[in-house]
Amino acid sequence: TYYPENIESLSNSAIVYLLQEKYIQALNILQKAEKINPKDCIVLNNIAVCYENQGDQKMAKKYYQLVIKNGNKEEKKDARNKLKNL
Repeated sequence: TYYPENIESLSNSAIVYLLQEKYIQALNILQKAEKINPKDCIVLNNIAVCYENQGDQKMAKKYYQLVIKNGNKEEKKDARNKLKNL
């Protein structure tokens, strides 16, 4: 990552790993972004997706709930729908 303190750059790098189904690598990057801004809903949602795809429903639920807590109206709606489907 060229900008290791830039959340958008970290998030974009993680998405590449998500698309390749390399969830552990994606999660490592997303956790760095979460430390920079623990309320970034794109990061929180993508962390939930990583956990969900790894079969860790407990952690996926935790992160979808954080999106509901910190997100805008649309992010909250999407997170609630994802929680229902877990």
